[in-house]
Order: sequence, then C-alpha cells, then structure tokens
Amino acid sequence: MVIYESTIRQLASQSNFITVSDVETATLSHEFAHLLGLVNFGTDPINDHEDTEAANHCNVSGCLMRAELQFGVPTMKLLEKNAAKGAAPVPGLDAECILDLENNGGR
Repeated sequence: MVIYESTIRQLASQSNFITVSDVETATLSHEFAHLLGLVNFGTDPINDHEDTEAANHCNVSGCLMRAELQFGVPTMKLLEKNAAKGAAPVPGLDAECILDLENNGGR
C-alpha cells in the first residue's frame, strides 16, 4: 500500500474542517479494507453491494468502501458532509461490508 503524503496534505489544505489526520485515516482505512478482501476483491460478498460503475467498491451510501473515498475531491466533500452533521468525518464500514468480513471469520 502506498500513501502519498503530498496528496494527503494537498487534499486536507482545501478544507478548514478536515485535517491531515482525517484524510490519512480515511485513505489508510479504505485501502486496508481492500487488503482484507473488500469489496469483491478476494472476499465473496454475502449480498450484492458492489458498485457497477466502480469495480471493487461498495454501492451503499456512506460506506468507507465507496469509490468516492479513492478519488480526491469527492473524498473531501464526503468528509466535510459528515463533519457538518456532527458525525466523525471518516465513515465506517456499512452492514454489507461487515457481513462480508464476518463471513471470512472476522469478529
């Protein structure tokens, strides 16, 4: 897994509400979940929740594994939207992704 510090810093500098730590956490968590096999990236899904327009990404709104967490500016919009609602900026895994992990023996 490779994380580019300059990209993380550039994204975080675009917002007064999102920190370098928020962008870093979202990126590392998303990519680590791919290493665990999510979404249809080595782990067979229990229910169909793969985005038809973005392979190996979840189609459930608000999930950490949405493709928008991978492509820059949409990431910032999602993190800011969460922060504006008073929620943690970095989203968690949705129920479908958690089911997939549990099916592989996760707890």
